[in-house]
Amino acid sequence: MYKLLEQKVHPNLTLWKALLSVPGLSAPSASYICSYFGLTKQILLKDLTRTQLVEIEKKVTRNFRINKAMRDALASGFTAHYISRARRGMRLREGLPVRGQRTRSNSRTALRLKAYWLSERVIAMRAKNRMRRYKKARKTARIAKITKLNRIAKGLPPLKVRFRKRKR
Repeated sequence: MYKLLEQKVHPNLTLWKALLSVPGLSAPSASYICSYFGLTKQILLKDLTRTQLVEIEKKVTRNFRINKAMRDALASGFTAHYISRARRGMRLREGLPVRGQRTRSNSRTALRLKAYWLSERVIAMRAKNRMRRYKKARKTARIAKITKLNRIAKGLPPLKVRFRKRKR
């Protein structure tokens, strides 16, 4: 695996396709980069020298917004709408069409994007809850162990542990 502009790419990939895999670079910009260095679009990454790759990275990072810079630029545009509590910001947040389209029959794309966004949030929430349950289980196990040791120290028999089936 090669690393081109912070993206892992396969060495048998063409330069043009590798550049397209970088967030923020489009087909025209990838073509421009290839022609700027006098390289064909079909040249494989493994055929490029290390100095050529370094030069390409320098040129791209200097002249294009890529990766995190691209995401930050997009996010800052949306946050301005959220902060001003504009109608557009509210509809963006809800995942509804923003530019006056009807929602009764034609908002499939916006709703699909909303579903994707919600699924990402649900995955994050589930992971967070799983961690909470894990911490809680560890805490209760620690308390049970201390209770057991205290009862043994006082000469009392240990409590019977009753397990409950977890709902699935």
